[in-house]
Amino acid sequence: MQPKTPRRQKSATQASSDAGPSHNVNVPSATPASTRKTTRTNSEKMATVLAGISDAGWTVPTFLNHFLNLKNRTEQHERMLTAMLNGTSKPHLGTILQALFEKAESTSFRADDTSMPPGFNMLHQEKVNLAIVS
Repeated sequence: MQPKTPRRQKSATQASSDAGPSHNVNVPSATPASTRKTTRTNSEKMATVLAGISDAGWTVPTFLNHFLNLKNRTEQHERMLTAMLNGTSKPHLGTILQALFEKAESTSFRADDTSMPPGFNMLHQEKVNLAIVS
């Protein structure tokens, strides 16, 4: 006596085709059509990132300081930092620095800011020759 293999259950499309002529029955799938997240705008993404920085109790400069100087980086952190510094990520670091420079030039400093002498422009300092003298 040969073992019997259990019969497969007919799918919804097979069952309808066995019932007679095809009537183009569209049976919904048991799985969702897409599990992809909806696309968020840059403003929504920025709000999420800034909320995360605030939730950590940091400011943007504090975040950047830790991002650049943290000693015990995760593998993901190290990859992201390396990609930014070696030019494999977009936008390139030079583009970011250019935007930072332009924003800093157009920003007015507080009148009561004593961290720099009056009239001092940290972005337009005299060039320093760093050549090695033998």
